[in-house]
Amino acid sequence: MKTVAYLDAIKSRHGLKSDYQLGKFMGWSFSTISGYRRRGREMGDEHCLQVAEALHLDAGQVLADIQAARAKSPETRKAWEGVARAFRGAAAVLLAIIAVAALLVASPGQAVAGAQGASERLLNRSIHYTHYQMGTAWAPGPNYLPTLEL
Repeated sequence: MKTVAYLDAIKSRHGLKSDYQLGKFMGWSFSTISGYRRRGREMGDEHCLQVAEALHLDAGQVLADIQAARAKSPETRKAWEGVARAFRGAAAVLLAIIAVAALLVASPGQAVAGAQGASERLLNRSIHYTHYQMGTAWAPGPNYLPTLEL
């Protein structure tokens, strides 16, 4: 992706109607954005980091995309495009793992029922519950808590 595509993605994601609004949102001057759009300049590293944050992307992906766009030789461009693809692939794998985990999680009702059952099983095994069931009160004796020496 080139700088202009990232700028358009930020405008779309955040509902910005103009480059002026984009500049205010990002904290950049209008001439900076104009330079990206009209003169074909690519973003610097600091702006790449801001773009990554605004789009919730990995900074490495944005940096690699812009380096690929800046590259002078086809070999260098191809290398940077491979780095960018690797970042996008890692993000896709992470999203797939999260999606599968979300499918495996029980519904809230099942989770509450399971937690109640677990707490009842633990309560039935505690010494306090046993004393309660037997009708004997249990209280700690005077030597139950250790004294602290200062």
